[in-house]
Amino acid sequence: MPTRSATRPHRSPSVHHRQPVRRIRLLLVDDHALFRKGLGIALGRYATLEIVGEASDGEEALKLVDWLSPDVVVMDSHLPRLNGIEATRSMTQRHAHLCVVGLSCDMGRENREAMFKAGACILLDKGMITLQELYYAIRRTVGMNLGATHGAAWSK
Repeated sequence: MPTRSATRPHRSPSVHHRQPVRRIRLLLVDDHALFRKGLGIALGRYATLEIVGEASDGEEALKLVDWLSPDVVVMDSHLPRLNGIEATRSMTQRHAHLCVVGLSCDMGRENREAMFKAGACILLDKGMITLQELYYAIRRTVGMNLGATHGAAWSK
């Protein structure tokens, strides 16, 4: 029976035998269509992200979270019909695994506290954040420990 030499380095599995990495599923929520569409195009270029849907208000976002089961929701805090804070509260109560990355032009103490109390993982200044910073924030919220079962590898 052949044995492996002690001096022969261990080879990693061939690329063809590796398990595919599951991409982070994103729902984008912003009432400004141009911003939302542009963000979707820009974030969609990252191989580790998959844009699964877009919503223009909080009520639409709630329906899409239930239907699409995203890993992360990028949520504007100020939305029509149901604001981002209330939408975040409702969706994180119903989906404990869900990570919400809040975006806001209002970084005042009251707004920050409301978003965090509602269940947001992070709140970023919409007027100052770069695309790369947003990408890293999304990755950090899920810890990049994407397990085989949806949501099993991370929680709040």
